[in-house]
Amino acid sequence: MSAAAWAAQPWIQGIGWGLVHSLWQGALVVAAVRLLAAAGPDDPRRRHRLAAAGLALMLAAAAATAVREAHRAAEGAGTPAWTQAAMPAPEPAAAREAGSHVTAEGAEAAGLLDGLQTSRIEPIRRMLDSAMPALVAAWACGVLLLGVRLGRGWQATRRVRTRGVRALPADWDARVRRLAARMRLSRPLRALQSAAADVPMVIGALRPVLLVPASLLTGMPAAQLELLIAHELAHVRRHDYLINLLQAVAETLLFYHPAVWWVSGQVRQERESCCDD
Repeated sequence: MSAAAWAAQPWIQGIGWGLVHSLWQGALVVAAVRLLAAAGPDDPRRRHRLAAAGLALMLAAAAATAVREAHRAAEGAGTPAWTQAAMPAPEPAAAREAGSHVTAEGAEAAGLLDGLQTSRIEPIRRMLDSAMPALVAAWACGVLLLGVRLGRGWQATRRVRTRGVRALPADWDARVRRLAARMRLSRPLRALQSAAADVPMVIGALRPVLLVPASLLTGMPAAQLELLIAHELAHVRRHDYLINLLQAVAETLLFYHPAVWWVSGQVRQERESCCDD
């Protein structure tokens, strides 16, 4: 397949233009999130919801744009919507018949305007169209690399969950169960002491496991350790694993966009504040 034919593939055009349009779409989402966050009360839960919604909106907008542009390319109208206004529309028969009502000066001015718009935008559009295969290939390489990193991180987390773990002492197991009952957790939770973990952490979504570092069981005041454990249980109660999944998808697919990393950082910051509260 020639380079020109490859560039004209609908899915190449769809993904490519989805990536291009996501740049201004993400900027608008960040502006809206910051404006709404500043205009409302000082509530970390509200800011967390705004940031998470912004992240989901950026993903949805990029996907919807890619699908729309792929359909347009498949139908033979692959010109992006923002360039269509610059292209002269065909003259209807009725207008031709009524041409005597249009002055020569007006027709000449309209033609000059259309030609000026087309001459400015068409070279940019053609350049971007021809660059779409390289753009999509570079994006796919980035997604692949981040996907590999994500997979390695998941494997490392699985190792921490299973390596050097054993049951909690009876008194601490009872404390964790009391905390879970007070926080009204909707799912069963296993609590283990870990020799590999440095801080208390919850691993797993459907069957969460709380890992408590063995060193903290004897080296930290009980009341302080209970606060750390309660913080981790709050993540389970809030179903933060779903937002973690959204963040992983957004950061992998839209890795090139600074807005995604900023909004994702806001999600993490406000999530920790919510659990502290």
